[in-house]
Amino acid sequence: MPDRGSWQPRFTMKTMFLVVLIVCVMSAGGSYLARSIRVGARSPLVFFLFIVVAPAFVLIVVNIGLRLFDRFRRP
Repeated sequence: MPDRGSWQPRFTMKTMFLVVLIVCVMSAGGSYLARSIRVGARSPLVFFLFIVVAPAFVLIVVNIGLRLFDRFRRP
């Protein structure tokens, strides 16, 4: 039986950063949806683009950035 004092979190700061970043991007899409409903826009296209495309795009850009950072940091 494992000791209760030896608990370690199963996530890293990098993972928490990515999750918070994706949630922020999705909430920005929700903000555009609320704004388009308030203004009376016909198509909430920006909302769908932010919700569907932006999180994947952000993950790709962050992953490429981290890979480049690791490559240039190593001697």
